[in-house]
Amino acid sequence: MKKAVSQDELRKELHGKVQDIVDNWRQSPEQIAEFLAFAARFRQYSYNNTRLIFAQKPDAAYIAPASAYRTGLPDKDGKPLSDKPIWIKKGEHALRIWCPTVRTCVVDPETNEWISVSHLSDETREKAKSENWERKEIHGFTLVPVFDVGQTECPQELYPKLLGFGDESPDTETAIQAAVSYASDALHCEVVESEDLRSASVRGYFYPDTNRIVLSDLLRGEGKISTLLHEIGHAELHHDPTAVKLSTAQKELEADMYALLLERLAGVETTDGRKKHLAEHYKMYLREVSAALSDGETLSLGADSEPFTRVLERYREQSPMLEKALRQAKEVDLQRSQNAVQQPNPQTVPTPGPGRSGLSF
Repeated sequence: MKKAVSQDELRKELHGKVQDIVDNWRQSPEQIAEFLAFAARFRQYSYNNTRLIFAQKPDAAYIAPASAYRTGLPDKDGKPLSDKPIWIKKGEHALRIWCPTVRTCVVDPETNEWISVSHLSDETREKAKSENWERKEIHGFTLVPVFDVGQTECPQELYPKLLGFGDESPDTETAIQAAVSYASDALHCEVVESEDLRSASVRGYFYPDTNRIVLSDLLRGEGKISTLLHEIGHAELHHDPTAVKLSTAQKELEADMYALLLERLAGVETTDGRKKHLAEHYKMYLREVSAALSDGETLSLGADSEPFTRVLERYREQSPMLEKALRQAKEVDLQRSQNAVQQPNPQTVPTPGPGRSGLSF
């Protein structure tokens, strides 16, 4: 019989896997783009759990405990998606994620030591209650088993409901329209084009004092949506006075990471230039963190966690609003297409000039 693995052994094993990922990022930070594409699928999880899932199964798509699969995977209303149990495939090994725990402990008046109530005998538990022993709750985390849907016998017809398959990605112009609407409705941030930013090095800028995004009027297609989403990242994360304390490297890194998450959600390709920009500022940020360490100290596993945590938490909160803007933009495009088909004289239908988005910023 295979020996059971203890929590301490699991922690050590998984710590090593996560450390390998972080070490790879520090050597080749372009790989962070792959992690962010992965994280966009697991926005309900914390940064630490997302990183832990990625370390164990980078192709994971949807995870749940075995008990959830057995009850047919309840949806957001608690109703099962399947009327039959979904079983784990034979030979599959569980993934592990962190789950918060709360332990009630009491202090033994004889030894003055804190003891978990669950470890007490029934007699001692009653004694502690009758004598009103001092008690407290201790919050912590424990590793719990979960499985990816690919490790189960889940019917293929349930995949669209779980993973969102079959939803056509918008084209670049539709994504731009959705992003502009999102900036206006969710962030109250105006987006304008200006010939004043006609520069090879400056394509866009976010002005926190006026809550305004200005884009170069020379931008087109994927360059335009990439820059716009990057500046939306600044508007999301760096609009309040507390952002002043952040270094330029950290702010640029966070805006790049946020842009990559939004690109994944919008179904647009990440440009090589955006990956390169992210990699450069990740290296700069790590140099800043290293410079702040005392002599003899080395970068810890969580040295780079602040930007990731800030970005993923904000993305978790705001991504439903961008999804709504994307749906609305698709509906507008569909209605426009239907109206164009119904026009008696197609030549009277106005079209934007070559290379223009047709948007009025």
